[in-house]
Amino acid sequence: MGKDVQRVRSVIAALMRVREHVALAGDTDDWDTEPYNRWVGMLEGSLTGTEAERLRISEQWLTSQEYLMNLDACIAFLENEEPSHANGATEVIEATYSEPEKARHSSIWPMRLHKTKES
Repeated sequence: MGKDVQRVRSVIAALMRVREHVALAGDTDDWDTEPYNRWVGMLEGSLTGTEAERLRISEQWLTSQEYLMNLDACIAFLENEEPSHANGATEVIEATYSEPEKARHSSIWPMRLHKTKES
């Protein structure tokens, strides 16, 4: 696995932790987009044909719902941009919604990674 693939995977994992934190907190706060933009900034040079700068959020504060939508969209985008050259197959990391014990009260469930192979 190349350094760029590792970097993309690391950023996906970090964004998913941010997403879980926002989802568990609920609709109580507006959220500073600085953590999201900081992680997206780490993608610079790791994505082919995509400028990481375009993935940044221009607004400094978003509601929980707006922030979750941006996190989900970025995670989905990165999952489809991530190449793997093992055995000529493309490895796809799919995020699926799960209901953790702590978030049973939330209408927005955090995501968990599942690895699959496309043939």
